[in-house]
Amino acid sequence: MANFVTGNTDRETSLSQFEQVLHAYGFLPKEESLDRTITNENFLALLKLAKDQKSMPGNQALAKQQDASVVDQWQKVVPKLSAIINNRCPICVQQVQGLYNSMQDVDGKMIPVDPPRCHSCMIKWVEKMMNRASVPAEKPSFTLDESLVKPLDNAELDFFRDLEQQMDGFKP
Repeated sequence: MANFVTGNTDRETSLSQFEQVLHAYGFLPKEESLDRTITNENFLALLKLAKDQKSMPGNQALAKQQDASVVDQWQKVVPKLSAIINNRCPICVQQVQGLYNSMQDVDGKMIPVDPPRCHSCMIKWVEKMMNRASVPAEKPSFTLDESLVKPLDNAELDFFRDLEQQMDGFKP
């Protein structure tokens, strides 16, 4: 991962090395290979996921127990991993060109989308989010004020004029 990020290893070599590791541990069948159209962002996410799943060194009994737990953890991760590798949408499970993992709102802020999804599933998700935002939780209520509005009489006008003069020099 570090070699790929720093540019010491090119993308194809990194993908090949990762494939070899997946083949060696049985997480990717020997006849299958990684999808070469995977984005760098998704490839780095896969590498990070694999790095986070490694077991800690220790004594033999602990190592075997940890290996079993790593396999269990990988069994949970493998469906998601294989979907990303094969560029399958986790929502509709169709083979797609690419997956979308974020969207930009009106203010230009990036909104993460989990799990990543294909274009058509992303459109459906956006429509659902927009409908949810546009429907108010409860309808506003109002009542009409039926009282009569009349102009101020001379006494009220004088009162407010005097009040304005008194407040003219007032500083908070």
